Amino acid sequence: MIGGSKVTADDTLTVATWNTEWRERNSRDGNLICDRLKGTAPEIICLTEAHIGLLDDWAGFIAEGGIDWGGPTHGTRRKVLLWSRNPWIALDTVGAPDLPPGRFVKGVTETALGSLTVVGIVIPYHMSNVRAGRRDRKMWDDHGQYLKALHGIIRALPPSSIAGRFQSAYPKRMGAAAIP
Repeated sequence: MIGGSKVTADDTLTVATWNTEWRERNSRDGNLICDRLKGTAPEIICLTEAHIGLLDDWAGFIAEGGIDWGGPTHGTRRKVLLWSRNPWIALDTVGAPDLPPGRFVKGVTETALGSLTVVGIVIPYHMSNVRAGRRDRKMWDDHGQYLKALHGIIRALPPSSIAGRFQSAYPKRMGAAAIP
């Protein structure tokens, strides 16, 4: 069941995700990304490291994670954004007070399967805000803090789709105890 609708084997939902690595709209790579995404006919897209205008030519609705993610925003950069054919409701760009900012967006949208909660995330890499950005962290600080906060968020979610950039893994020397 999704959003009160019984899902059958014939029901499908296409969710696409892509780390655009800051490709600009109307660049060769930006056009290629858009063409490939259009080829999948998605109902929902999660873009990471994206310019807010990359999907300007698409009819649909954008939900973004915000501009404060510790790096240079250059006005249009977002660590994570969601696109849907249908409007987003119940938007959340915070997730939890201790979640590092700008790397989380959650919303509810109508799909072919009914109402669906979608979460877009970008887990900070091990050097997040260490040598660039705010420069107020030690290695793995933002990564560990994010995973710990995300764990609590995920446990409280209804049936959902979670997409984004799941980068980095703790080094073996930190041990499994370091992972929330």
